[in-house]
Amino acid sequence: MLNRFYDSPTAEPDLSCAESMEEPVIWAPMYATTIAPRLGALYFDDKKKLVLPGVWAGASVLISLTAFLVLTLAPIGRWMNQRRVSRSGATRFLAWLAATAAVAAVAVLGAAAFVTSETSDLALLFGLVPWAGYAAWLGLAAGLLGLLTLFAAFSARRRRRIPTGTMLGLILTGAAAIGLSSFMLAWGLAPF
Repeated sequence: MLNRFYDSPTAEPDLSCAESMEEPVIWAPMYATTIAPRLGALYFDDKKKLVLPGVWAGASVLISLTAFLVLTLAPIGRWMNQRRVSRSGATRFLAWLAATAAVAAVAVLGAAAFVTSETSDLALLFGLVPWAGYAAWLGLAAGLLGLLTLFAAFSARRRRRIPTGTMLGLILTGAAAIGLSSFMLAWGLAPF
């Protein structure tokens, strides 16, 4: 259109291409986050600086996902083998809740980033679709449940005998949920 205007400024413009365009999808207000520009700045400054946030988030997600799968599927295995569960009180359930909240936060955040990038890759620099805020709340809940898991694990360990492997798994699950929550808070994915 600009070339035709420069060739003949008084001619009627051809708007056929603009009339055939679909209306863009616009979310207002977006869930504002600073993680993409901050990670991009680290990438262009020094790629080695991405290792720490990558390990922080990656380890938290991997441990939480593993804990979610184990804590979800283990009761089925124990039922099939007719084994009793070690006594840990409500700690195992709290650990499952923490892992579930952490995995759900990552899943919602990933889906929100995908939907946002499908509209425009540049939109990720400014934020995510509005429902990405649910991921922020789930991440915060995961951290709080992780703290409760650690407290319950250490309390249960003092009161009764919990096998070392079970105790280690419960502590790792709680720590991973706290790690993911703190990552989200530190990198601009907080709900407030």
